Amino acid sequence: MRARLVLVAALSLFFLDTAAADDFDDDFATKDSRQLGTPAQRPSAAASPTPAAREPETYNTLLGPAGGVHVVGAGSGQPGTFRTAIAAQLFRKSGFLLPGDQHRRVGGALSLSATPIEHLELSASLTTHSNESTDGSRQVFQVVGDMHLFAKGYYTILPALTLGGDLEFALLNGVGGIGFAGKGTSVGLRANVSSDLRELARPLPLLLRSGLRYYFDNSANLVESTESSRYASLDNAISRNDEYRHLLSNVERFGFQINRVDMLTMSFGVEAPIQLADKWSLNPILEWSMGIPSNRQDYDCLIGQVPQDRDGCLKDEGFAAWPSTLTFGLRIMPWLRGLSALLAVDVATSGHKRTVRELAPNAPYDLNFSLAYAYDTRVQKPVIIEKTIHVDVAPERLGRILGEVTDRDTALAVPRAIVHFEGKELTDLATDEQGRFTSYPLEPGTHLLKVSASGYEPASCEASLLKGGADQATRCLLVPLPKLGSVKGSVRSQVGAPISGAIVRISGGIGNFLNTDAQGMFEKTDMPPGTYQAQIEAEGFLFTQVTFEVQDAQVSTPQIVLTPIPTRPQAALSAKAIVIKRQVQFVTNSAEIRPESNALLAEIADVLLRNPHVQQVEVQGHTDDVGNSTVNQELSQRRAEAVRTALIAAGVTPERLTAVGYGSNRPLLPNITEANRAKNRRVAFQVLDPR
Repeated sequence: MRARLVLVAALSLFFLDTAAADDFDDDFATKDSRQLGTPAQRPSAAASPTPAAREPETYNTLLGPAGGVHVVGAGSGQPGTFRTAIAAQLFRKSGFLLPGDQHRRVGGALSLSATPIEHLELSASLTTHSNESTDGSRQVFQVVGDMHLFAKGYYTILPALTLGGDLEFALLNGVGGIGFAGKGTSVGLRANVSSDLRELARPLPLLLRSGLRYYFDNSANLVESTESSRYASLDNAISRNDEYRHLLSNVERFGFQINRVDMLTMSFGVEAPIQLADKWSLNPILEWSMGIPSNRQDYDCLIGQVPQDRDGCLKDEGFAAWPSTLTFGLRIMPWLRGLSALLAVDVATSGHKRTVRELAPNAPYDLNFSLAYAYDTRVQKPVIIEKTIHVDVAPERLGRILGEVTDRDTALAVPRAIVHFEGKELTDLATDEQGRFTSYPLEPGTHLLKVSASGYEPASCEASLLKGGADQATRCLLVPLPKLGSVKGSVRSQVGAPISGAIVRISGGIGNFLNTDAQGMFEKTDMPPGTYQAQIEAEGFLFTQVTFEVQDAQVSTPQIVLTPIPTRPQAALSAKAIVIKRQVQFVTNSAEIRPESNALLAEIADVLLRNPHVQQVEVQGHTDDVGNSTVNQELSQRRAEAVRTALIAAGVTPERLTAVGYGSNRPLLPNITEANRAKNRRVAFQVLDPR
């Protein structure tokens, strides 16, 4: 297994002084559609600075360098800009590599790219992924802390055409060791071409990208010692050139992403920027890539000598084993300058149905999500536009709006609020320190004002001017944005030891996905006030869910204690039921659950949370035949509902559980002895959608 040590990479780049958020370059935002002056008075296109070679609206690919989803663009951002992104990947399928197996993969990447000078981009990414395959037994493979370093050079030869190339170093962690394994270091060389058709004389809203990459893959060196150890332990081993039992299985190659040959990859991509609103953009992306294996290592694949082998060889399988993928993506750029979100799905078009010993299998599909931010460190000088306004003298006197902008909740003045006159070509006004403003002379009638200020929601207000030129006072109320809080919690064992690497999923007002640090701590800031639920998952411990409150400008500090998985589990999932080895205990003639059953209920909730494919479970309450049948029926119903409520509190979604009381109608044994009656008094868990 590759090293479990999370490598923290310190990357430092030298930039110009940091500018305020209002000084972002237009590469990262939608330009303001409002202009001052007539067309003849606006600055001409020739007066604008010539753009450097770049990818317009530049953002990281999932692995780091600027481009689309996977296809790297030839260009980069403006000098003095950098981009960061966090990406996640998810894949799940039954019968993928083994008959009847359940295969899951979760991965992620943290990337940073920068353009320190013109014609040069530097990128780095830290990747991790975990694979689980179950086929009678559970196999887990983790790859944590692989580092990818890139250096890209580029040049624009035409306004709409950019050429580039990049060099990649992949520093891979060893299998069963800690830290980078030098012998596994792989190198990639790539040539890139990008075309921005918006720069043509007759522009089209399309970005085209293509690349040709050769990857010197040395990942197979990471498993040499493992396969040698396996070979040495074989009974009746034949010549190593003819033996197969020590070789990695297709599940292991997929989990560790081991390839025994190099790869020449062709990739193509198209992106269509769509302007939805003044400050919103939506970019559909379509990409396709195909890998052509190259046996530089002269690897000799065993052919026709392995009984019941699940793997083939490239020589026999041919094109069907070459990995190729079609990607559908959607990049969303909201109102906040520099921010973008990317949703994408990868669909394998070859290399996924028949595995070969030379290559890691190609996943049938992958779901990808990325949140990226692009920043411009350059200080932007304000552009001063001089305009001559010709005003015709009106025959009648015009009035003015005497306005005041105040906080709706406190009635305090709001200084420096911006007042825009809707539907009029007038320069916006700003309120003074007392929140007041005086408009230009305006014609009689009703005028709509749009008011905005930092820390407040935008608002509208009206003012009506009468004929005769009298001034009119008006007040505009702004609603303050909610104050934000934060959470800083800890996850510990029952003996107080911190649990690092625990997965914390936060839901409620917002959703988030966190990991605890070495001290078992997790933290999230900028959270709207409200009630949240945190579900915690850690290896060796039962799933746990807690509820906490976040208040205005306060830090919530939940202290979470995890229960270890029992050495002798009392609950297990079968094909048709959740089987429990001991019964849920209640107070006599009551639906109150005894405290000694809390651990059992925690195990039952853990089984449900670890098996999300089980969508419907009936919680059944049963009694013996002693007493009134109607009373028994009602008691069994209340006990079933009490157990359902306890499981929901432990994190199981209510839609998965139904509670039904059967009274004494379904005994396990005849109610003829006290021992039989004790067994008939029970709570059972029936799976309604067995798979």
